[in-house]
Amino acid sequence: MRRALGTALCVAPVAVTAALAQLKATAYKAPRTAFGQPDLSGCWSNSTLTPPMRPAAYGARAAHTPEEVKRMEAGARAEEAEKAAGGKTGAAPTGGSTN
Repeated sequence: MRRALGTALCVAPVAVTAALAQLKATAYKAPRTAFGQPDLSGCWSNSTLTPPMRPAAYGARAAHTPEEVKRMEAGARAEEAEKAAGGKTGAAPTGGSTN
């Protein structure tokens, strides 16, 4: 009786480990639509600090300086704060039509 219990206690963890390893071994398969295309439905955000066109002022440089990054991030934070305040910061419009 003791031997059978001891054997069962030794074999059970090995069996569970083997089963878990087999589950992990299966490769991830992306969900597909009925047409076989990748299913890209869901919530997406295209929020970025990167402009669609690179400003000519940066020339051929591949990266921004840390100071430029800090300025851009501060501007983005200020813009988000303005949106959170309902767009009413008391500042006058800066260009464009006011209609």
